[in-house]
Amino acid sequence: MRQLRKLKFFTSLLFLLASNIGHANFDCQDLIGSWSNERFDKTLDKDRRTIETISDDGSFWIKFIYSDGDEITEREEHGTWECHRDSLTISYNETNNRPEKFVTVYQIIALDKTHYKLRARNSNCENNYGDCGSDIIYEYFRVIN
Repeated sequence: MRQLRKLKFFTSLLFLLASNIGHANFDCQDLIGSWSNERFDKTLDKDRRTIETISDDGSFWIKFIYSDGDEITEREEHGTWECHRDSLTISYNETNNRPEKFVTVYQIIALDKTHYKLRARNSNCENNYGDCGSDIIYEYFRVIN
């Protein structure tokens, strides 16, 4: 009987530890602020600069600036955000002043007060303009005012 209780205890402990592997606990408050990202967008064959603001009221704003060396185009999206542990969920509700509804869930890979990295957990590529996929790592740096 005693060995059975020990076995149950260790099995429960092992299950608890295994369920937390790969699920980091980030301080989501560190996301609040303005961020910037620059990278080359392979699909569009353009340089891409991103500026975003994640607000403490749950709102989200992002502006994409694309350049092919000759022409500059911009795209702006608005929505809301939620964060829990290592998941950042962005619910988009407007693109370039047009209503649009889609949700993307990201896995936060790294997060501190100066930068963060993430990748999409569910890539809504039909709604995406440019590169898309869970293999892309996005790295943002805090904008200092």
